[in-house]
Parts: sequence; structure tokens; C-alpha cells
Amino acid sequence: MRFDLVKNSDGSMRSAYPLGGYTPPGGGGDNYDYSSFPVTHIVDPATSTNGTGSEASPLTVAQAMALNPVSAHVHCEWKPGIKSVDLLNSKWPAIRPDHSGSATYPIIHRARNPAVTTALQADRTRFVRNSGHGSYFGVGIDLQAFDYVTWDGFESLEYCQQDFGDEFVFSVWGQLQSTVTSNIALRRCIIENGGGGTGSDNHGCVWAQTVHDFEIGDCQIGNNTNGYNNENASAIMFYDVDGVDIHHSEVYDSDGLIWFKGRHAGETVRNNRVRLSILRGGSKFGLGFSSPNGGTTMADLLRAFQNHIHTCGSGVWCNSYGAGDPLGVAVINNLIRACTAGFLMKPGAGGYAAILTNRNNILYQNTYGVQSEDTTWAASHSMFEYNYNNYFGNTNIYREGGNNRDWAYWTGTIGNEANGINTDPNFVNAGGGDYRLATGSNALDAGLDYLQLHGGSQSAAINLGPYISAAQDEVIGVRAA
Repeated sequence: MRFDLVKNSDGSMRSAYPLGGYTPPGGGGDNYDYSSFPVTHIVDPATSTNGTGSEASPLTVAQAMALNPVSAHVHCEWKPGIKSVDLLNSKWPAIRPDHSGSATYPIIHRARNPAVTTALQADRTRFVRNSGHGSYFGVGIDLQAFDYVTWDGFESLEYCQQDFGDEFVFSVWGQLQSTVTSNIALRRCIIENGGGGTGSDNHGCVWAQTVHDFEIGDCQIGNNTNGYNNENASAIMFYDVDGVDIHHSEVYDSDGLIWFKGRHAGETVRNNRVRLSILRGGSKFGLGFSSPNGGTTMADLLRAFQNHIHTCGSGVWCNSYGAGDPLGVAVINNLIRACTAGFLMKPGAGGYAAILTNRNNILYQNTYGVQSEDTTWAASHSMFEYNYNNYFGNTNIYREGGNNRDWAYWTGTIGNEANGINTDPNFVNAGGGDYRLATGSNALDAGLDYLQLHGGSQSAAINLGPYISAAQDEVIGVRAA
């Protein structure tokens, strides 16, 4: 079998990676260099007296939100303090810019002390729920697009246990088929305990709908368990998104962790990526995707690579409960361990939401390496490709229709993993949390560089798992600085 081709359900062949070499979506780089847009105003969230924006005379929050980047960028540095938020609407962000930015004149709201690197909570800039229900802060409002807005370094930990739908701490909301919000960045924030309770729809920590180029970088997002094991209480939830880039973040201890929930008819979901992040403690799943509400088949939905996904109900959850299937999903070079299922393939009304390509992953100490809720592999899985993965320490390699299957069945009877292995990956110190590959590991150079993460050809050798370089010096999760 050619490594770069996979069969459609009708037996025809198409590229497993139609985009070619993967290029980052917009929304900013990893280093957060604001030197091109120096600080223009100082903001004090605790003051109610209008100021000029200097250190001695800072702006109020209302003044900061009203700044208009007509002829110059807006870069506000917020002093430590608490802003109590009155929430008057269930869907739109309560604190958001009144104006849109542009590539030349962006809007940047940056906490003086980034939340993820500031030890004392008193030294952070925080949003606290005061009353009502809805979203605390973010961008977007009905019938208006917001572009080039950055929120960097804020904290919001408040908990709303009310049965209202569309409750999120940070919300990016464009309007379907009329306005699209683009180039939004959420960086170095701590966001926990989204709104909503049992019986309500869509409630979590971060929400984005009809957004192009949305970066979530170096954030800690989680503790959203008030949905009682319902995927609608995912920590991060997406609809109709194009160009999402989640990187160097920790998403944790929620009903679901990251869910590309789907798209509405006429909208686009593609060119998204989740990389170099830790996803842990998702009672239902770590990373999930589906396509409800009449969305049609869309290729190139997601690239998930160099993540450490662990202690979840399902490491990767593929579900379809609508007519369309999200295609073009590549799950590459991840460590998925200590989950009930490393991969769970769950059919819905529209059949399976197919994972197209799964390569170079290490599936380690899961109950099931792969679990299917269908009766047999042949029934619905001709679009799935599992190859160049390592399965070790899983209680069962594969489960289908209630039957547990072994390595011989998975590789021989079904014909998966022509180049896969089932050997000890020989981590440096798994008991101590060091999952780099030790010298002599069989997982070194055992994969193919499918996403060209080394910048070479797809046929080049690459390590299995998230640590792909020879020095294995990648930074997984939130960085220290």
C-alpha cells in the first residue's frame, strides 16, 4: 500500500494529505513579539475614574474597550486587578472591543503579568462574574465582524452552574454566512469553569464560531465538569472554524477537552491544527470532531500532532451525528496513553466521521488501542488508515462490536499497520513522567515524516510519538516563559 494514498468508500484512491506541506494559519507566531506595536495605553481594571492612559492616569475598562484604531494600533497594558462583569446577554461577550482592528492597526489587550507565569493570583489581571449569565470576555457580536484582536495574559476562574445554553468564559462569535471574525489570539491565559449545567447546550471555557485564524497559545484551560460527562461541556468548542491553531497549551479535567463540533450548512471547517499540547483528564474524550447540523463533507479539517493525550475516556473521539463527514483529518506523532480507548470510532446518523490518517503515534497502556462501535471493520472503515504506529501495554489492541481483538487480527485479518510495531517504546522514565525515547528505542526513526515536520520529504524517517527531533527537545504544553 502506498503510504500517501488511501481509498475512498467507493474504492477510488485519493491523496491522504491533499494540502501538501502544512503551513501555519494566521493569528500570530509563538513568540508574542509586540515590538512592532508598542504599548499605547495603561489600563487599571479597578478604577472607575476616566484617565489619559498613562501609568499615573490609567484608562478605565470602558475607555479601553472604546478605543478605535483608525490611524494607529491600540495596545493596552492592563495593571493587575479584578474586573467584576455584569453579564446581560446569554451569547455575546460582555467585555469586548467596540471596534475592529486590522493587520496594520491591531487591537492588543495584554495583562502586565501573564497569568500562566505569575505565581501570585493578586498579581494577575482577572475577570470575575458579578451577575447574570453569558460569556465573560472575548470578541464578536451579532451582525458585526471583529478582526485582529488579541487577549494576552488574563485569568478567569468563576463558575456558573445555571442551565443556560451558550455559556463560555471566553467567546469568539461571528455571524453565520454574513460576517466572519478573523485573526483573533488568546495567549497566556488561565480560563476555567465555564457556564451551564446539566440539560443545557454548549457550555465550556472557550467557544469560537464562524472564525477564521484563531490562535490559542500557552494557555491553561479546563476544570469544566459541570456538564456531567456530556460532550457539550467541552473545555474548548468550535463551530464553523477555519485556521484554528492551538499550541503549547494544557487542556484538562473537563467532560470533553477540545471538540471540533461541526459546521452549519454553507460554512467552512478546515485548516485547523492542535499541536505541542497536553490534553489530560477528559472524562469523555481528549480531542473530538464531528459534523452535525447538515454540514456536508469537508476535507482538510484538522491536523493534530506532537500532543500528549492521557487519562481520557477516549484519547481521540470520532463521531458523526449529521449527514456529513469531516474528512482530511490527520492524527500524527502523538502519545496517547492511559485512556479507555486510544481512538474511539463512533457512528451516528450520518455513519462515521472518518479519521483519514493515523500515523507515527504511540498508543500506550490504554484499555483498547482502537475501539469501534460498529460490528466489523469492513462495514464502515475503508477510509481509515492506521500505519506506522506503536501499540504497547494496551489491554486489548482493538475492540469491535463488543469483541476484543488481538494484534494478529488487527494487522493480519483486517490488514492494518503494515509498518506498525507492538514493542516497548523504551521511554526515558515513564514512571517519572519523562516520555522521551531512550537510546536504542525501537520507536526511533520508525515513522515517516507525513506532515513534513522536519521540513523535508514525506518519505523521510521520523521518531514515533511527540518528541520527533534527534535531541528530543520539543516543549510539550505550556512553556515557562
